Amino acid sequence: MSIDPDRYQVYAAIAGEGDWNLAVEALHRLGGDAGDTGTRARLAVKLIALRLGTGIDPSAMLRQGGAQAAQLERLLVLADQDPPRDPGWPRMRIMARLHVLIAAVSGDSHLPPAQALAELEELAQSAGAEDPMLSKLVDVARRMLSASVSFDEGDASMPDRLIEDVETVREFFPGNSDAALLSDLLAAVADAQRVQQTGGDPRPGIARIQETIARLPPEHPIRVGLKDSMAAMGPAATLFGDIRDDSPGSGPADLAAAEELAAQTDVDPATRALRYALAGGIALRGWDETDLDRVSAGVEHYRAAVELSPDPTSERIFHLSGYAMALIRRNELTNSMSDLDLAHESLTEARALAGGPRHPQWSNINDMFTRIQRRRGDTAAGQGALDSLRGTAWQVLLQDGITAAKYAARDAAGFAADAARMCLLEGKVGDAVQSLDGGRGLMLFAATEFQGVTERLREAGRPDLAERWSAATAEGAPERMPAGLRGDVLRALDQDARLLDPPSVAEIRYALHDLDVDALVYLLPAAGSSPGWAVIVPARGQLASMSLANLQVGPGTDAERYLTSLATRGRDLKPMPREPDDTASLDSLCDWAWRAAMGPIIEQFLSTLPTPDNGRPHRLVLVPMGQLALVPWQAARSRDGRYALEYAAFSQAASARMLCRSADAEPVRTLPVGLVVGDPDTAGEAAPLPAARLEAFAVHQTFYRAGRYIGRRADGKPSPAGAGTAQEVRDWLAATRPGAVMHLACHGVIDTAGEEATSYLMLADKSRVTAQEIIELMARGPDSGIGLAVLAACRTGRSIHGYDEAYSLGTAFLAGGVRSVLSTLWAVPDEETSVLMFMFHHYLRTDSPAPWEALHKAQLWMLDPERRLPESMPGPLCKRYDAQRAAGVESWAGFVHWGK
Repeated sequence: MSIDPDRYQVYAAIAGEGDWNLAVEALHRLGGDAGDTGTRARLAVKLIALRLGTGIDPSAMLRQGGAQAAQLERLLVLADQDPPRDPGWPRMRIMARLHVLIAAVSGDSHLPPAQALAELEELAQSAGAEDPMLSKLVDVARRMLSASVSFDEGDASMPDRLIEDVETVREFFPGNSDAALLSDLLAAVADAQRVQQTGGDPRPGIARIQETIARLPPEHPIRVGLKDSMAAMGPAATLFGDIRDDSPGSGPADLAAAEELAAQTDVDPATRALRYALAGGIALRGWDETDLDRVSAGVEHYRAAVELSPDPTSERIFHLSGYAMALIRRNELTNSMSDLDLAHESLTEARALAGGPRHPQWSNINDMFTRIQRRRGDTAAGQGALDSLRGTAWQVLLQDGITAAKYAARDAAGFAADAARMCLLEGKVGDAVQSLDGGRGLMLFAATEFQGVTERLREAGRPDLAERWSAATAEGAPERMPAGLRGDVLRALDQDARLLDPPSVAEIRYALHDLDVDALVYLLPAAGSSPGWAVIVPARGQLASMSLANLQVGPGTDAERYLTSLATRGRDLKPMPREPDDTASLDSLCDWAWRAAMGPIIEQFLSTLPTPDNGRPHRLVLVPMGQLALVPWQAARSRDGRYALEYAAFSQAASARMLCRSADAEPVRTLPVGLVVGDPDTAGEAAPLPAARLEAFAVHQTFYRAGRYIGRRADGKPSPAGAGTAQEVRDWLAATRPGAVMHLACHGVIDTAGEEATSYLMLADKSRVTAQEIIELMARGPDSGIGLAVLAACRTGRSIHGYDEAYSLGTAFLAGGVRSVLSTLWAVPDEETSVLMFMFHHYLRTDSPAPWEALHKAQLWMLDPERRLPESMPGPLCKRYDAQRAAGVESWAGFVHWGK
């Protein structure tokens, strides 16, 4: 009786006498009728077991090629048709599937990384804690794939996360040479990308990548998969670093090497397209190349890349964008309109393929559209800029770390300001408002957008995502966010496609009406030949703009000298000087602020408004752009010596987005309860603040006796209720306290000396609470309902991630849900600040329940030459007050109101 050759091939392999790959092929040729399904499934299981062996072999997994992974996948399809009842099968199936998915780590798989990662997330649940080795292996594979998915999504935190994952791989595979080489390779990739992000030169890192790949065995699937990439790495390194005629990578030899590589035809079309794009990038050297022949060569190289790239793919989008860039650059040298037409055509296709702001190339595409429209004199240039900013907002929202968000938002504010200037010159004030707000406070926006996300997902009909989010953010869970989860959540929440848009003018007006404010005013400084601007959104009436020729903070101006001096005062913990020199004096800045902006706004706009019916003063909410955020606008001084504060009350907003968020928050009335922190003992980290101690104790004893006092009391002894540690503050913030007031009389610090800039409250025993901690802590639970946070500490209103980000200690409390916040622009003087703060609470608790109004009255009181101390002020604080000395601007103008 003859045996079927295919069946014999299968049995021979199972017996250890045949070729495993041939056996898999033979098994698939066997009859597939229903009666044979069980037999084929059992044989598939035996072949799977043969390939897996008896245990976990990390080396075999890391060396697993795509071809063998594909064979395992085919066997799993057969086995799943009639799975065995053997209790060991679930584990074996997970192992087999893991082999398939690990091939995607090296890119040697037909599975897209995102799909492979989604399945690994499920396997992580299936593996269970009862098999620690298998669970760890699944976790390692998941981490590696997360890096790939994060890169595709545009997650700027990927390099830092990858560096952490490298250590996990090393720990899990001690002594494994394959794992060590893979770890070295991943570390080199992460280092190169992080250096490039921060503006450094990644070429040494690229050389390290090449060296590491060369150490892999010739047959290693990662080395095989990266063979073509290795050939391009040398020329690719020339695209980074300084682009000067005398710098590496800028000479004809480097371009010739890239062109020679692109001309080789022994690779697939997609690889050739990437090589042509590489040659095009080297030829153009960004936007800096001025040699027409070299730019024209770049055009042709990118054209070749487009012709070779399949349609539609992400690679084609990239090549179309490069082609457009080359054409625009040539137009700038020749004024050839045909080049602009071709660039527009290329970008139109790229934009259609990208599909919307969620694509990583979206902002780049629309930036170039805007550039074309400017060249053509097209009045629609502002719309392209808005589309670009939507893409930037999406990228910022995707990031799960503050540093990564900073990289994603790095150029947004400058681009938004340029777009707004274009709109203003065209008379499109509404578009200017949208542009300005589109690039403002994106990191703060991202930090607040995920508050209450679990409930929002359930309301959106996505309980599955709600559970995944809860698990990822649960206390005790890893802080890292699974790759792609933020994107999935954002896509689920963005059902009406409005998430990325700044609020409309109508929405801003509604917020202004709800907050009882007359107008929102953006202050945009001059740039180049463009003047400064005030862009005004009134609660009622027409939008307005004012050209402000004096609103300049460029090099050599008094404003620039003062603001530079103020901005460089980082962690020195020194108060404002009482008498600064003439060239950088606060008084001079106040005079300039009137001439530059406040005078025209008050005289030409505010004077036209009717007196408010409720008897309040006129109110303006300012959004100062760039360095203008450091100016005490309420202290702008007219020629007759009157301050802007005497004409109107002023608040600030990080953006119209945050203004609308404040307006939407449920109102709470401030109550005589809360937490007062008085000059905690920092164990020598900073100088004591005796007046702040008196201030805090007086505020607590006079107005908030029902609240808690921590820190040092007026006599210098620690409070029985607590020393004023960071943990005590965190615990208080985590509780729900509707209407409570928080008063912090302590040191506020901005630290830019480390790898990452930070701002924090310095508390007892050198403990700290950072701005990011505040947001994360308060976002984790339900709305705390805190009515007011008074940050009577230094620099609590100073942004640490660029002025237009407005990410400070003060806005952190606002983003965390506190309804109103008082913060400071500079290191406020201890003595005078104490009296101002007492007067603020005096007005708040007696006749001005609105915090903005209480601050306005307290500051006016400081200016009153006939001011009198209230009877409620305790004696020790009264003794420190000098009634004869006029209140200097530095003593009252540094406090700013935010929120309701």
